[in-house]
Amino acid sequence: MCAKRKGYIDKVEYEVESKIPLYKFDIETRDGKVWEVECTVETSRITEVEEEVKADDPRFSSQVKISEKTAIATALARHPGKVMEVEYGLESHGSATYEVDIEEDDTEEVMVEIDATTGKITGIGYENYQIGVHRF
Repeated sequence: MCAKRKGYIDKVEYEVESKIPLYKFDIETRDGKVWEVECTVETSRITEVEEEVKADDPRFSSQVKISEKTAIATALARHPGKVMEVEYGLESHGSATYEVDIEEDDTEEVMVEIDATTGKITGIGYENYQIGVHRF
């Protein structure tokens, strides 16, 4: 699946989710889509491929049962701090998610992923570093 995502790497993040170190690559393809490809640091095994979309994308909005405001409140209840960014995604199996990036009081950045249909937290990752917009 990754070979089909040829394009430019816009962003690379190193993150730890459930004690597993991961690299996340945002890849912009020639058709203008952005894909987040996640792989393990130790084995390079791809663990997730997600398309980043806009909130009004019909594939996303048709699945939304909880508002962005509710998703943010859910994320902040678990990890208080300042919301830095909210992204909208379609998982490889089709479900819609919110990714809420929060800077906690200790300046650590945490990503809280929330299912846009159920409102449940589906992932939490701590970002160690990010390198943005590199053209290879």
